[in-house]
Amino acid sequence: MRARSLKWMLAGVVLTGCAWASVSASPRAKTIPIVIDQIAFQQGDVTAGVGDTIEWTNKDVVDHTATERRNAWSVLIPAGKKARLEATLKAIVKAAPTPTPKPEVDPNHVYHSVRPSLSWLSPSGVTTGAITAGLVVAVFAYWGWDTAVSVNEESTNANHTPGVAAVLSTVLLLLIYLITSYGTVALLGPEFISQNTDDAIYAAGSVALPTIMVKLLVIAILTSAAASCQTTILPATRTMLSMAVHGSVPKKLAQIDRRHLSPDFSTWVFGAGSILWYLLLVIISHNTSTDAYSASIAAVGLAISVYYGLTGFSCIWYYRRYIFKSAKNFVLIGFLPLLGGSILMYVFGKTIKDAAKSTYTDPPSTLFGVGSVLVIGTGLLVLGVPVMLWCRKKYPAFFRIKPDPIETVPDPYGDQGPAAALGTYVKGA
Repeated sequence: MRARSLKWMLAGVVLTGCAWASVSASPRAKTIPIVIDQIAFQQGDVTAGVGDTIEWTNKDVVDHTATERRNAWSVLIPAGKKARLEATLKAIVKAAPTPTPKPEVDPNHVYHSVRPSLSWLSPSGVTTGAITAGLVVAVFAYWGWDTAVSVNEESTNANHTPGVAAVLSTVLLLLIYLITSYGTVALLGPEFISQNTDDAIYAAGSVALPTIMVKLLVIAILTSAAASCQTTILPATRTMLSMAVHGSVPKKLAQIDRRHLSPDFSTWVFGAGSILWYLLLVIISHNTSTDAYSASIAAVGLAISVYYGLTGFSCIWYYRRYIFKSAKNFVLIGFLPLLGGSILMYVFGKTIKDAAKSTYTDPPSTLFGVGSVLVIGTGLLVLGVPVMLWCRKKYPAFFRIKPDPIETVPDPYGDQGPAAALGTYVKGA
């Protein structure tokens, strides 16, 4: 009896203690809201007691990870979502969430804006190798903005409109790049850009813009990517259309869709080829230490430099009869093509020399023990040789055509103009 009474007494003490602890703890238990906006906790450091519930609201467009200061736990808060956690021990939540994935912005670091200066355009202090490396990427960036010239036969006033559109689009692109670059650097300084080289514009937008504007920025970038895909396919298919019409490649590539009046077969061929090429680069990049995707940008820039440069020299040779006819002709079909062609061929040669080293890219990247840019760039050019030899054997008539006699070449700024009416021009006739 005495033992039974002791048991009941101990049980009562335990229950009373639990009840008292419950009553004492209940006023302290609370919900602590934390808002994440522009990659920062709006409340700063937060201390949560045992039993408190922490509720995060992520207003950014990227996922974040909230970590307890002693790394006792971490919570993933998806973009635009909420997450909750009940603290089982006293916790201090750090004021800086971790963006996952990029941009890698350090909210605890103070970035300073700088005053824009024209000296930013000066190449002084920059090595020749760095300048040519930048020019190769610039060639790739500008490539595709000449698409209007590729569709001149489908344009109204083909002698004038496509050329003007190509020049204006290039000038507009230059202004867009300058305004964007100047604005981004001036806003947060060059240190911020160097720490976010992969996505500087998005990172700057995440810091400086409200969430809705960041989403619009993402949409604008995606739209630009879609446009880049179109400018990759359009010039290639129109080039194949011209080559097929003149008999240097299979006639199938000149097949025209009756409804859309565009080369449908070659569009599908180059669209599928672009997808396969991209997948190959992704597979190489994900399964080796080589960043093939980034290297391919400079590699394609090599090929573009070659054919752009040769186009400039070809312009001079083809219209050599009219170069000194007027000051306008001298500048537009003499001096500028020579200057552009020389610069681009120098860029090609210099890049070939520099890209042989693995250190040409950062981080260093190699394929078969050689710089990946050199392997991909020269590989694409060398691959064209057997294709050309096959076409030469398959379609010998085209390769036996002699160049146009100089006396039959029209003045590009004369009354005739450089472009013949659609369907009337026959090579070698």
